[in-house]
Amino acid sequence: MVSVFDLIIVSLMVASALILYKKTIAASARKIYSRVDGGLRAGWETTERRPILLEPSGTIKIGGALGKRLYSLARRAPFPVSYIYTYAPVEKAYLASLIEEEIRKVEYKYTTTRLDRYKQALAFLEELYRDVSSAGRPVAEKLSVVVWATNNEHRSVELFARMLESETGVRFSLSEIECISEAAEISLEAAASNVEPASLLSRHGSITIGVDFETGEVLTLRWPEDLEKHILVIGPTGMGKTVLLSGIAVQLSVIAESSGSLSVIVIDPKGDLSRLLEGVASRRIVVSNIENLPSPGYSIPQLTSLTVYDLSLLREADRNEASKRLLDSLLDYVLSRVAAEKIVIIVDEAWRLSSAGETVGKAVREGRSRGLYIVLASQDPTDFKGEIPSNAGTIIAFRGVAKEYKRLVEDLGLPGGMLERLSMLGEGFAAVRLGGGASLVKIYPFNEYLKKARTTSGIAGVGV
Repeated sequence: MVSVFDLIIVSLMVASALILYKKTIAASARKIYSRVDGGLRAGWETTERRPILLEPSGTIKIGGALGKRLYSLARRAPFPVSYIYTYAPVEKAYLASLIEEEIRKVEYKYTTTRLDRYKQALAFLEELYRDVSSAGRPVAEKLSVVVWATNNEHRSVELFARMLESETGVRFSLSEIECISEAAEISLEAAASNVEPASLLSRHGSITIGVDFETGEVLTLRWPEDLEKHILVIGPTGMGKTVLLSGIAVQLSVIAESSGSLSVIVIDPKGDLSRLLEGVASRRIVVSNIENLPSPGYSIPQLTSLTVYDLSLLREADRNEASKRLLDSLLDYVLSRVAAEKIVIIVDEAWRLSSAGETVGKAVREGRSRGLYIVLASQDPTDFKGEIPSNAGTIIAFRGVAKEYKRLVEDLGLPGGMLERLSMLGEGFAAVRLGGGASLVKIYPFNEYLKKARTTSGIAGVGV
């Protein structure tokens, strides 16, 4: 089945051919091009044209609007222009060997330095290696531009390259080639150059969420700006909420450790999130008796960079009360203090706080001015009532197929068309409303990352 993307590429190639035809042949049959020593020359021209390759420094995603702009740019050029888009399969075994080589290099760096960034890069590369090994044959994509210019048009070619950079946001380099077929070749080395170790941990005050499904750009939350207005995470069981929460929690804990003015608290009634964070959390409290939990007006346990309350050993009914009591106690502490320390509370299964609507409302309404930021996750959009949705700056909705679910999520500010596209994707995809925009995002597999990058500094299984 031919996709819209294929049609765009074919259209662009045809347009390029037409542009070349118009530039070199025109309406008169007197204008005839002949090949001379690898170059082009018109019947009336005394100077031969040779192909110059404009090579982009990065990947360019061609969409409808960009394709039209490139076509218009070529029409205005004073020389023939050819756009060549190459889509080539890459030998899986070769690509896997490149990743293996990179893994060996990073392993050596980590062994000699013990720096966390190398540990994180190693976890990323190992996950990438598994993906390449288990997936179908990988492909490499490349857009190249060839201009047919005379020796006197070098400045015009440079100007055209700068205009291309302005349109695409990618730097272009110039080089002469013998024939146009060179521009269509794509090497495995060029494809492998996109395989770079990358840290999934927060850098420069940002929290990585995943990759934009349509643009390929990494989506991040700014700290503290995007947390100040609170975050809602919605989605059916098994779609990836807990994985996302674990990634947010561990990255916030890194910020907390480096800044010394942030504490992160996780309330987990099920225990799944707690187990993911085991060994990473500074303090993990497994609650077996609800009476041992702090109550409003009493002191709370010392806050750390990441404290996890695991309520999974309690009876089902007690988990609801325990979640409410913890939030009440923390809110009471925040509203009574004068310290400038910021606190982020992450609550999984927030529907259990339905009987504590006033407490949650007060937390999202008044907490912001006191440095309290809330991340709430639940299965159903109706679990967030009253002023909670209107006080949320970021909403992350995972895939749901029920019409009512999509309607309710759309009411929270996510585009209906995006939710329809989301319903055709699988686990780990989410629609994200952040700031004034929305995008489809492939959430990073933080659960796999945590399995590879656990520390041993946490206090696991402290019972109360």
